Amino acid sequence: MPLVIALEELVRTETAKLVVIDLVAQEYERNKEQVANKTAKRLSQEFKQVKAIISEFADKDRAQTIDVLNDINARLPLLTAANYATIFRVEKLIESAEKNNH
Repeated sequence: MPLVIALEELVRTETAKLVVIDLVAQEYERNKEQVANKTAKRLSQEFKQVKAIISEFADKDRAQTIDVLNDINARLPLLTAANYATIFRVEKLIESAEKNNH
């Protein structure tokens, strides 16, 4: 996300101009949904692994840690929404870029 923010600012202030070849724009469009889905699945799977490790090995404060993890789990859809917001912002950058057919 910091890279997207920096690019947006550079483009906004006309400090830099993006040039995107058609193939990059097409591949981004073709793969964005798959990448978003993989990211959401990866986050969910990593969360489950952390929770399993805590459940198995934590002794002290196990219940409190599990409560915190459950709270984080409830927020996973927000992370997915943030991922889609980033996708939208990258799309806007691509749309504003100079197109190059090479």
